Amino acid sequence: MPSFVGSQMRHLGSTFLEKLLRSAGEGVLVLDGNRRITHYNPAACRILGLDEASVIGSTLDELEGTYIREDGTGFPPMQFPAYVALRTGQACHDVTMGLHRPNGGSRVWITVNADILPARRKSATRVFVMFNDITAHIDTKIRLRDVLRAREQLFRDLEQSEARMRSVLQTIPSPVWLKNLEGVYLSCNAEFERFFNATEKHIIGKTDFDLTTPEAAALFQAADQQVIKLGETVRIERWVTYASDQHRAFMSIVKLPVRDSAGTMTGILGIAHDMTEKKQAEDRLNGLMAYKEAIVTNAPIGLAVYAADRHCNEANPAYCEIFGYTEAELIGKTSRILFRDDAGFEEFGRKIWSIVARGGTYTADLPMRRHDGSEIWARTVVHLIDIKRPDLGVIVIVTDITAQKTLELDLQHSNAELQNLTGRLQAMARTDPLTELANRRAFIEAAEIEFLRCKRFKSAASVLLIDIDHFKKVNDTYGHEIGDRGLVALASTLKGIARATDMPARFGGEEFVMLLSGTDGPGAVELAERIRGEVAALSIPSGRDHFGMTVSIGVASFEAADDAWSEALARADAAMYRAKALGRNRVVMADPHRSTSPG
Repeated sequence: MPSFVGSQMRHLGSTFLEKLLRSAGEGVLVLDGNRRITHYNPAACRILGLDEASVIGSTLDELEGTYIREDGTGFPPMQFPAYVALRTGQACHDVTMGLHRPNGGSRVWITVNADILPARRKSATRVFVMFNDITAHIDTKIRLRDVLRAREQLFRDLEQSEARMRSVLQTIPSPVWLKNLEGVYLSCNAEFERFFNATEKHIIGKTDFDLTTPEAAALFQAADQQVIKLGETVRIERWVTYASDQHRAFMSIVKLPVRDSAGTMTGILGIAHDMTEKKQAEDRLNGLMAYKEAIVTNAPIGLAVYAADRHCNEANPAYCEIFGYTEAELIGKTSRILFRDDAGFEEFGRKIWSIVARGGTYTADLPMRRHDGSEIWARTVVHLIDIKRPDLGVIVIVTDITAQKTLELDLQHSNAELQNLTGRLQAMARTDPLTELANRRAFIEAAEIEFLRCKRFKSAASVLLIDIDHFKKVNDTYGHEIGDRGLVALASTLKGIARATDMPARFGGEEFVMLLSGTDGPGAVELAERIRGEVAALSIPSGRDHFGMTVSIGVASFEAADDAWSEALARADAAMYRAKALGRNRVVMADPHRSTSPG
């Protein structure tokens, strides 16, 4: 096989030159005027990954391997430095070429110099080619370029994320603001601007002492200091006046500590909620109201680079902290370790590649698993590092939103409690606390509705006015506590006799009423007699003995000539007084249109 040791090599130089080239780390080739390789050194075969037996007599474009430029495009054979030097007679210096070694070998980058060797005859023209392996340098350069692209994309994503957060902030109907630890305003939303009647531009950089009264500023400053001292959420409640229109509102002001990814407190987030309409209800529900809104800001953002085969190539500290792994534990591993099961891992893979392969961005909130086995919610954004080079893999951006998810569940639970307690309060506002009958307000509302129904449908309805006879004597004899037993006993009797459509109520003191829907005068008298009889039969314990009581009942029906339901009540009241005058413990039906009771 031809080699450096031959007559042609001796023509090139001395034995010293032969040894020098053989031991050189640079690759050397000699091509004749027909572009065929006539000589080579071992370094050339090693760098190019060639079999020595296939080199001599071959042209460069006949050798196996794919040649590329730095930008990834193909390198045409006619622009090879050796061919250019043969064609032009001019030397080519420092030409960078990349090639994939034969048989699926690795990629190598070389810098090539080619020049014409002196010859006595023109037909003996030869070109001398020398090249160096610069793979490490070029790979580092490409890697740096890709990292810079990824970083630029990350910055763009961060800017978009900030814009989205500001958009959300502006839609919140309550004042929201952000301060640093010195109490200086850093940001606020439109509702907060309305509170101070100033734009965000004029609010930023100022403190409460620049914007409100000294008394209010001192209160707000004290709350801020408490947040800083305790590192916990603080809530204050107070009346405030909007500078924009001078209206007063009772505000629940929540102040939350804002922390960076290292857990260091960097500021205070404030949220004010107008509680004016619910002030009285809050007094009863103090300690049970939950915060309806909270904004989780400054959450750590994790960044990782995954290869196309889903193995992790890089992970920043925030990404490692979110999942509880060291970088060494993540590098080289697939993202399977971050998922709860194989099914979730496989489904995630199918979804992201169906989107990012087309140049899209995948975004989702996913349940994931930390190193210690605990589960978190992660807002995950995935996109290709370079849409032209899917083989480079993807960038994964992760934000831990576990606190936000937990807060959502807490808010749902708290809202359910609030609705339940509000319903109970509304019921209490319409119920007499002693007898648990409807109170005067509830009865009036029901009577007005029933009166309008009777007017429209020309249906019957009646009202009973029930008064305990000589009730003052019961209180004077037995005491008010025993007297209350009598009131409760009467209420129980009314509830036991009342039909589903009837409404018994305590109207005040020892006076009770009952609204009888769909009942005419005779029917109402019959029901009243039943009530009178059952009350007269009561035996109410009063310590060592028992006492009884009687009632006088006035009965009146709604009439077509009535302009209001109260006219029927007035007739029932007059009838009840006649029952008293006739000796008590009796039922009297009211005269039509008689609305004046004896004094």
